[in-house]
Amino acid sequence: MSLTGPIAYGTETAPVTLRLGAGTITFTNTTGNGFVIGGSGSGLIGSGPLQTVLTTNSGFTGDVVHVEPVAGSTIKGVADIELAGFGCDATPSPTAICIEGVSVRQGSSFHNLRLFNMSGTALELTTSAVSGGRISNITSVRDVFIQTSSNALTADTVIIRGDAIQFDSNNTIYSPAPHGPFRGLVISPTATTQGDGRGNNIAHSVIEGYGTCLSIESPTGPNTGAIGNVIMANWFEACDLAYQITGADPSHMAESNQAFGNYFASTTIDTARLDFADDNFVQETTHGTPGTITLTSNSINNSVDVRLGLSTDVANFGTGNTVFTTLGKSSTISGDLHVGGTISKSAGSFRIDHPLYPKAEYLQHSFVESPDMMNIYNGVVKLDKCGNAEVVLPAYFEALNRDFRYQLTPIGGFAPVYVAQEIKHNIFKIAGGKPSLRVSWQVTGVRHDAYADKHRIAVETPKTQ
Repeated sequence: MSLTGPIAYGTETAPVTLRLGAGTITFTNTTGNGFVIGGSGSGLIGSGPLQTVLTTNSGFTGDVVHVEPVAGSTIKGVADIELAGFGCDATPSPTAICIEGVSVRQGSSFHNLRLFNMSGTALELTTSAVSGGRISNITSVRDVFIQTSSNALTADTVIIRGDAIQFDSNNTIYSPAPHGPFRGLVISPTATTQGDGRGNNIAHSVIEGYGTCLSIESPTGPNTGAIGNVIMANWFEACDLAYQITGADPSHMAESNQAFGNYFASTTIDTARLDFADDNFVQETTHGTPGTITLTSNSINNSVDVRLGLSTDVANFGTGNTVFTTLGKSSTISGDLHVGGTISKSAGSFRIDHPLYPKAEYLQHSFVESPDMMNIYNGVVKLDKCGNAEVVLPAYFEALNRDFRYQLTPIGGFAPVYVAQEIKHNIFKIAGGKPSLRVSWQVTGVRHDAYADKHRIAVETPKTQ
C-alpha cells in the first residue's frame, strides 16, 4: 500500500485506534509526517501475526509516526510494528532521512516495536516545542529493538527531552557502524519549552556499538536538566564510553543522578565520566570490563562506590568527591584516597618510577607491619659538653601514643649512652656519651587516640563459615 501523508487519526474529542495487519505501507510525500496521531487515548497497533512495515521514500523528511501533544497515545505491536527506511544503506543524508524521528509526547508509550535502517534519529521522546509542558510519568518504552543504519551514524539514535520517562524493560539500541561522535541514548533538553530531563529511568536495556552509549547532559538555558535520573541494570557493549553524566558549566551542573548495578562487556573501553557534575552517586558492583570512571576537575561532591567484582580505575581530579572501593580485582586510583575505616589487605607496597631508571623500571618497597597500631619517630642528636642531650618530640606525642620503646646508637665512636629520663612533657633525655658525639635515636609508641581505642585490630581471629 502506498499513501501520501500526513494521515491524521483521532481528535481531542474522538480518539481513534488504528489497527494494522501484515504488509507494507509506504509514504510517498516528500515533506511533513506520515501517520499523525491525535486525541487522548488514540493509538497505532499492529494486529499481526506478521510484521507491519512502515516505510518512506528517499525524499521523506517528516516523522513516520508523529504523536501530537495529547495524553495517553500508544504505539504497540502485538507481534511487531517495523518502522523501516527506504534506501538508507545506499544514500543516507541529512535531507534524505528515512526515519527522522518518532516523537512521543505527553504520556504516550512504545511497546514491542522494531525500528531499524534509519540514518537519523530513530526515537525522540520530547515535550511539544509549540505548546510546552512536560511528558508525564506514564510514558514508557519497553520491548523495543532499535538498530541504526550499517553506514556511519548521522544523528544520536534515541533522544529523551522529557521528565520521568520509563525506558526500562528489555530495550535494545544497536549500531553496527564505526564508533563516532553520535550517541546511542541521550537525555538532554535543548529548548525552554521542553522538559528539563529530570527523573528519567534507564534500566534493564542493552546499548551497543557507540562512541558514548549513554549520555545524560545539562545544557545552558532556563531548563538545567540532567537532574535525578537513574541508570540501572543495563548492559553496555562495544562502547568507547559506557555512560557520561555532564553539565554545561558551573551554573548548569548535572545533579543528583544515580548509576548502579550495570554490566560492562569486555568490548567496552571505559566505564563512566562525570564532568560539571555535583552530588551524583555511582555504584558499580557487577563483573565487567577494566575501564575507568573519571571525575573531572569540574566535578564536586560526588560519591563513587566501586565494589567487589568490577575491575576498574577511578580517576578523581575533582574536589569534595568521595571514592569507595572493595574490589575483587586490581584497581588504580589516580588522585587522593580517603578511607574512613580500617583497611584489611594481604600485602602492601609503594610503587614509583625507579630513581635511576625512571623510563624503564619501577621501584617497590613493602609496608612495615606490626601487631600493634604503632607509630615510629626517629632522628639524630648531638651531645653537649657533658655527653648529654634532650630530645623534644612533637607537642601531640603523649596525647597520641602510649607504651614507649627506645633505641639509641652512637655514630662515629663507642659510648655507653642510655635513656636518662623517659618521656615526660614530650621530652626524653640521653646521657653517658662523649662531648659532641652524635647519637641516632628511635622511639615507638602505640596509638591511644579515641578512634584507635575504639577500633583495635584483633591479631588472631577465628575463621567463620
